[in-house]
This record gives sequence, structure tokens and C-alpha cells, in this order.
Amino acid sequence: MPIEDIDEYIDSVSHVWCHSLYNEGSKKILPWFDKIIYIIRDPRDVLVSFARYVFNPVRQKCITVDEDDPAEYLEKNYRLLTRRWIQHVGKYLCCRDLSIHFMFYERLLYHFDSELQGLLDYLDIRLDENDRQAIKKEVSVSSMRKSDPFHVYKGIYGGWLQVLTKKQKKEILRIAGPLIDFLNYSTNGKIDFRHSLNRIPAVPKNINDKQIRRILSRSNRPTLFETAEWFHKIATLK
Repeated sequence: MPIEDIDEYIDSVSHVWCHSLYNEGSKKILPWFDKIIYIIRDPRDVLVSFARYVFNPVRQKCITVDEDDPAEYLEKNYRLLTRRWIQHVGKYLCCRDLSIHFMFYERLLYHFDSELQGLLDYLDIRLDENDRQAIKKEVSVSSMRKSDPFHVYKGIYGGWLQVLTKKQKKEILRIAGPLIDFLNYSTNGKIDFRHSLNRIPAVPKNINDKQIRRILSRSNRPTLFETAEWFHKIATLK
């Protein structure tokens, strides 16, 4: 439902959760919040997860698609979804004035304690060890899967390695490679976050808007395949 009175709404809630892209409305709404947390996940796993979620029985009661299964949906939409990920993540990275706290899905999986500590420091919250362990148990993949099996499936890192085709993997790297590398994600998916500290995803320190915009510009360049597709569509229209 639309929010007609933002003051009244904020006073009535303890937190707000959304998937919203950064837009003109965000400029007006986000400054109302003193703490903003943004969770980043490897775009290749995001694509696989979203394609599966599209066929969630609960979601399909409200929204349906033309495709018959996740594989078909991925093949048809993975380029568009990759570019949306670039825009989504990139625009929030540019909001330096909002002091956003960035977290990483993969860090929550494999380095939960340190990621939780970083969040608690940002929120200026102090918890004892019992509370920390209770949170860790409550938000584990196994616990969330029990409460919502349709929404939480595997909750792992690197599932895209077995799902995406060779062509899709190459195209995604051509489209989003600069931003994937900028956030310290592996370009081959062979790094195990549990045992290696070399390629753990992170937002680089001391970055500036100009640097981020340059990365986004490189990421948004059309691939040769997309250019050929566009020319084909134009020729077909003529």
C-alpha cells in the first residue's frame, strides 16, 4: 500500500525492509533513517536464486511469467537481470553521504561472527555471547528453510557454477565483470570463502563516487552479442 504520511509511518515501525532500486524517491526517503544496511550477493547466485523464486507457488498467485521453468527464464532474462544488479548495487555504493553499512551474503555464510560484529558496531549495540549465538541460530539457512521452505532453498555460495551455462557465465562476466572484480568476488568461482582470505568480497576502502561511476560505466557497456541482437531487431523492424 502507498505510504501517505512518511512521518507517521516511520514512527510506527522499528525497521523497513525492501528490494527497491535507488531512484528519485530514495533521495527523499532514505535520509529519514539514521541507519541503513545494504546486503550484497554475488550476481550469479542472485540470478539463479531469482529465477527459482519466480516459480515460487506463493509468488505465482500474484505474478506469472511466460517461461515454463527457471532454466528457460534464466536464458531469456539473465542479461537484463545482470544489468539490474549493476544498477542496484552501483547506485547505493554511490550514496556516500548516507553512511550505508554494506554487508555481504557470503560473509554471513562463512564468517558470520565477524560480520555480525561489524553490524553491531554500526548499530552501536552491545550483546552478550548468548544473544549472539541465538541470533546465529535463528538466521541460519536451516532455520529459515524450516520457517519458509518455498522462499529459502539452498542458501549456498557458488550454486551458479552448476546451473549457469558456459555461455551465460562468459556473458555475465562481460557485462558485470568490472563490478564483480571491484567487490573482490572471484571471476572463476573456485575460491572457497571458508578457507581463503584472499578473495573474500568487500567494499574497498577510501573509494569515491568518481571511481565507482567509472566502474559502472565499464560494466554498462553493451556486449558484442547484445549489439548484434539490437541491430537484428532494428533490421527486422525495417
